[in-house]
Amino acid sequence: MLGRGFFADKNNLNLVSMKQFLQCFPEDVTVKIYKQRIFGITASLIAVVKKT
Repeated sequence: MLGRGFFADKNNLNLVSMKQFLQCFPEDVTVKIYKQRIFGITASLIAVVKKT
């Protein structure tokens, strides 16, 4: 409807757990994870990274 069909297709989603998400970052950084919630359900994970 909005011309964003690629992003709406479930085959293009990369669903990961918080543990898998944290493993994407090198060990020498501090990562703060925020959960974006919709109706109480986590919709997205947002990482704020600080290099130490």
